[in-house]
Amino acid sequence: MNISILDGNPQASRVVKAPFTERDILYLQNAFTAPGVHTITVESVKEGRELICQLLHSLDWYQDVAYLAASDAIPYTKATNILTKIEQPVTPETIAQFFIDEFYYDFLWIESNNSLAIEPWIAAFEYQLENFHIDHMIPIIIVLYT
Repeated sequence: MNISILDGNPQASRVVKAPFTERDILYLQNAFTAPGVHTITVESVKEGRELICQLLHSLDWYQDVAYLAASDAIPYTKATNILTKIEQPVTPETIAQFFIDEFYYDFLWIESNNSLAIEPWIAAFEYQLENFHIDHMIPIIIVLYT
């Protein structure tokens, strides 16, 4: 499994390969514990969720994990797909209300793929993440697929 992590800065980019070295594990642990937006590129949803689940399990740190995914083909039972918590139909107003009333998560990952990218409300979701400064409070992992 090849994973490249880009922490908002090209100089911080790093490729790690399984089996992970001690240095790779420390690097990943930092990305999963430091507030901010971190990007991971993996080959498939399955690999991405396996990596995230493995790291979350080994850290055993977070109480309320959330993710945003257009599909729940491989659900993670210890996390909440927040798309199911946002009032339907999803609009900028329902997203804002969700962040005001219900966003109490301490870790978030976003599975960024074509089906999520074409959703008309995704820009409003990103805006509210910035508006409420969520990236200053919790780690946000953006999972991209090759």
